[in-house]
Amino acid sequence: MIYADNNATTRLDPNAWEAMRSFLTDNYFNPSSPYTPARSIALAISDAREQVARLLGAESDEVVFTSGGTEGNTSAIHLAREWHPERRHWICSAVEHSAVLEPLAALERAGHRVTRLPVDRAGRIDLAHLRAALTEDTALVSFMAANNETGVLFPIAEISEIARAKGVPVHTDAAQIVGRLPVSFREWGVNFLTCSAHKLHGPKGVGAIAIRREVPRSPLFLGGGQEGGWRAGTENVAGVVAFGASAEVAFRERDEIAARMRRLRDVVELGVREEIPDIVLVGGEVERLPNTTMLLVPGINTDVMLAQLDMEDVCCSSGSACSSGSAELSHVLRAMGWVGDEERAAVRVSWGRFSTENEANELVRRLCNSVRVVRGRLRSSGKDF
Repeated sequence: MIYADNNATTRLDPNAWEAMRSFLTDNYFNPSSPYTPARSIALAISDAREQVARLLGAESDEVVFTSGGTEGNTSAIHLAREWHPERRHWICSAVEHSAVLEPLAALERAGHRVTRLPVDRAGRIDLAHLRAALTEDTALVSFMAANNETGVLFPIAEISEIARAKGVPVHTDAAQIVGRLPVSFREWGVNFLTCSAHKLHGPKGVGAIAIRREVPRSPLFLGGGQEGGWRAGTENVAGVVAFGASAEVAFRERDEIAARMRRLRDVVELGVREEIPDIVLVGGEVERLPNTTMLLVPGINTDVMLAQLDMEDVCCSSGSACSSGSAELSHVLRAMGWVGDEERAAVRVSWGRFSTENEANELVRRLCNSVRVVRGRLRSSGKDF
């Protein structure tokens, strides 16, 4: 099997597993309890917070642990609404993850106004559109740091500078970029930054939101004083400690990991386009994540293409794992303008820290073979290419 869907989730780092094991067995105490064994649990959470903060370029007291990226994104929108309840306008890109788009759509249904800024065919945002969209009524600007389907990067520091000059808070969904490229919560100037452990070889069910100190405390979850009063509920101790361990590895080895993934990405893109000349590389002309490739195969249905790859023991996807099950192009590709009379199969390949060059070379062979097999069946039914 070749696993090439690391933007959906990643294999657990053995360091993270070793870190979390004892907190699932012997070290089971509630970190809020007053006795000595519990205090050692609270200290382990504090250490993990330091590790995650270092990876995010934040201070430890700015980092709040969550259940993952979705909760973090919802929390950022909730906090922005509570901060300026009189404001009823929201700005995001048209290619955000559904964990941002859907909460904003819910606000829209409640009478708020949402501006979804367009991107070009390469996935780039025109900052002039952002400047024109900002008003005194804008409660939040939310842009992802890296697109989960195409890997295309947004200029978060520039976006933040423009919005904050107008007194508008900024949120970035950094789930895909953390651990793959340098991130700096402080230098980017955003008010909220969200991420998820399972995108960087940590466990599922834990993430973090970095919150600037000037944001008023108004937690999404009520009922306890955990996380410095920012999030009620007994902490997922094992998950938090494992997150810290995976963050530590990512911080220490990030440049090496990025260089290795970039080599695998290039092997696939060069190899596939040489064998299948009409295949389309989406966003190839702009700055992207080092691990992500989005390919469009003309004339083929996405579900048929992915089913054939599955038969070849290749695990990849058409885009967000949260939006699978549809043969139509995703909202991301539609927003980029990849819509027309011609059918195209979308294939996203995304590598992780444990991926190898042999896997990349073998994926090229299997992907090209899958295209030929599917096209052969279509030709036999009367369709030509």
